[in-house]
Amino acid sequence: MAGNVQWWCSAQGVRWTWKWRPYPGIWLMVLAIAGAYWRLSRGGPRTSAARKRRALGWLGVVLAWVSLDWPLGPLAAGYLASAHAVQFLLLSMVVSPLLLLGIEPGMSVRPDPRGAGGWLLRFVTTPLVAGVLFNIVAITTHVPAVVDGLMVSQLGAFALDLSWLLSGLVLWWPVVLDMPRRRFPLMLKIFYIFLATLVHSGIANVMLLADFPIYSIYQLAPPMQGVTAMTDLQIAGAVMLGGGLIITFSVMSLLFYRYVQQATGPDGS
Repeated sequence: MAGNVQWWCSAQGVRWTWKWRPYPGIWLMVLAIAGAYWRLSRGGPRTSAARKRRALGWLGVVLAWVSLDWPLGPLAAGYLASAHAVQFLLLSMVVSPLLLLGIEPGMSVRPDPRGAGGWLLRFVTTPLVAGVLFNIVAITTHVPAVVDGLMVSQLGAFALDLSWLLSGLVLWWPVVLDMPRRRFPLMLKIFYIFLATLVHSGIANVMLLADFPIYSIYQLAPPMQGVTAMTDLQIAGAVMLGGGLIITFSVMSLLFYRYVQQATGPDGS
């Protein structure tokens, strides 16, 4: 019986049903995320603002579960490119910043700035490096050969999901957290987000302008009623383009609003 347990969502090549399936590996990962978040956020201030930020962090934990588990996880792994696009946006553009927002008020674990961990953290969260790393991961994990090759195994699908979450944490760290470096000016954060997320438009346009389904794993999957592989790919492109723009421009607008508040001062002058 244990050999029949599927630990992570991957392409199965069987017709989709809405029957629930357990994925113990996903539950363990979500529990690990929850445990790490609890450890990092405990002991912080007990102000109303801090409680709200912690709530955002726990929302990130819940959305990580939603992104990975049934039904979105298996749909993204082997049935719909559009579900794959939704999962990417959730993990890298929504879950990641929410988790970082949650630990900001009371970070109780800080790496030694003189140690290897502190050096590595400073390096990967340098805005230029963070933006480049995120773009490399985003592009690589949407190359058809990579997607088709990884999604057929549980380990490969796990690596894909984990890379999105980690690259998202790296991308949003300079925007959300000021540790371990000095504060990143608001206007530079706006330009950073704009430049670092331009890759979404390129990936989306490839999907929208393709003349044929570019992912064999979704083209050859058992058909979903009412959705062709080509329509699914175009929906995926629209999700990548529209969803990415909504998220990034919402954050940029919020940062610009804060910049104006700082520039005008508390009296608005």
